[in-house]
Amino acid sequence: MGTLLLDVAILGLLSGLDPLAFLAVLVVSAQQRRNGIAFLCGWLLVLVVLSVAPATVLHSRPEHEHVTHRQLRAVLLLVFGLVLIGLAVRSRYAGRHHDAEKIPRWYLRLQRVGLKTSFLTGAVLPSFPAAIAAGTAVFRADIMVGGRILALTVFVLVSSAIVIAPPALLYLAPETAPVTLARINARVYRERHDITFWVLSAIGLFLVARSGVRLL
Repeated sequence: MGTLLLDVAILGLLSGLDPLAFLAVLVVSAQQRRNGIAFLCGWLLVLVVLSVAPATVLHSRPEHEHVTHRQLRAVLLLVFGLVLIGLAVRSRYAGRHHDAEKIPRWYLRLQRVGLKTSFLTGAVLPSFPAAIAAGTAVFRADIMVGGRILALTVFVLVSSAIVIAPPALLYLAPETAPVTLARINARVYRERHDITFWVLSAIGLFLVARSGVRLL
């Protein structure tokens, strides 16, 4: 159970430590506080649906005896680790070749969104592969229903922490939060490529090393 919780927590980090998602929730929340709540609702809905979806597939197909749950999780995490390393390198390259003075169109569009678009933006930004991998690991594990609910809850909470914080701060500290979030937004936007590179590289290398040890 402890290993499973660690696995889903790592997948949660993979899904949640996304500068683009953080920037998006900051920008839409700055328009109206309810936009941040709509973004969060879309984010949570997709994470829950994708995490639970593997249950229907796995329960309708027999398990292969020669592949253990531990090996399956290791292979999934290894693949995601390699993908993350590739994305980190791509982000590094993009950061060195983009025009720092040019504002991306997606960023400008986020500054003019409403409630519905905020919801849809939150729905498309979670890491779909990470959510499916977490659900697969949970429903292949030989644990009780309560343990599965706990593991899925850990995944959703870890994944969502970065997008819960800005809307929550706007409601808890409406007078000071806008200034604080604007300052954070400016810095994250300016350094988004470097942040993405270091976050994805660290998680990717950790996943590859950990999975490689398990598969040996």
